[in-house]
Amino acid sequence: MIAFGYRTHPVTVWDIEPQMLVNQCNMALDATDMTIQDSTWVEVFGLAWHPFDGTLFGITQVGILFKWEPFYGDEASVKAPNAGAHRLTVSRDGSLLATADGMGSLKIFQSSDLALLYHLSSQDPVLYLSFSTDSRRIYDIRGAYGNVWETNTLARLAKSDYPGHNSDSGSDVESPSTMLSIQTEYHSVRVDKVIALAGQSVGPLYCYGTEDGVAVLCEAGKGKVEEVERLQSFMSIEQLTWIEDGRYVAVSDLNGKVSIKKISKSSLDREAWETKHEFHVVIPPHEGQICQLLFDPSGGEVLAATEMALHKIDLTSRGLVQSVPFEGSGAKWVCHPTLPEYFIGFREMTAHLLRWKDLDEVEVHTYSSLEHSAPTIPNRRDR
Repeated sequence: MIAFGYRTHPVTVWDIEPQMLVNQCNMALDATDMTIQDSTWVEVFGLAWHPFDGTLFGITQVGILFKWEPFYGDEASVKAPNAGAHRLTVSRDGSLLATADGMGSLKIFQSSDLALLYHLSSQDPVLYLSFSTDSRRIYDIRGAYGNVWETNTLARLAKSDYPGHNSDSGSDVESPSTMLSIQTEYHSVRVDKVIALAGQSVGPLYCYGTEDGVAVLCEAGKGKVEEVERLQSFMSIEQLTWIEDGRYVAVSDLNGKVSIKKISKSSLDREAWETKHEFHVVIPPHEGQICQLLFDPSGGEVLAATEMALHKIDLTSRGLVQSVPFEGSGAKWVCHPTLPEYFIGFREMTAHLLRWKDLDEVEVHTYSSLEHSAPTIPNRRDR
């Protein structure tokens, strides 16, 4: 069988072989609800079959969860008006349903009577959700990340050997809603998104920066050590980079502030680490957002590349010592692998060789996937 529904049309079930109309689902409008039109009441947002018995579950455009048995009538047998959902999935054994909405809420229902068993509130709209094969976990996708939820409710149901779809309607077996006795509600703590990450090349430490302006120092295998930066403005940490020997880390935020932090072993505990704020500089906002930070091989300078210019920060004088215009949007900067006095910027079709001493462009190489071209020397003074 196949089930479908579309705008201004009720849910319809057809048998594939032989091809014939089985039934259409009609749901009467609540006489007390004058906020919606009749035509929207039966429009569905999602449908899901029970895996065994031909029962159909659906979500209407206004968030009503319903259960319908096409062979036994043209009206939904059970409705859960408070579901407020736009995503729906059914467990593998058919005993549970899960719904999700645009506000980040996830709900688990008993499939037999749509009794609410569990309600979880978290951040970001749910785009997709699914039960694990053993129904102990729920997976969801929210934006660019996913979650795995392992609730006590699902664990207790799995251990109770509740027979689910195999139970008879006249059985004395307790339903999940009876066994759990109350609805469980949980509010997940908001997760601060990680948007920058960098690690030492010679040590176990790494740093990550978050959307809410927190930079955290961590040690591989041990987790968080301490916070390196916490911005009062809540501006996001955009860029992080380490010096080659791991003694310093540079941190930049959305406002253009570049902070230099010194990382060292604690004088009180050789197993612990401590951080010290050395200084910070601010790149003028009109130069554009900072796209990358890069320490020079000697560790005495930091390059701050923006969308419109290159800026050099000196660790000895603790200030911004040079800025040169450079339309380098999209360039990725690296130290020259054999000539420490130079660094290279790679763009889609060109490679730019620059000198650390004065940020002067020495050569520009063009390249493509089909041929290699000779270096092009800028029309500048002899070098």
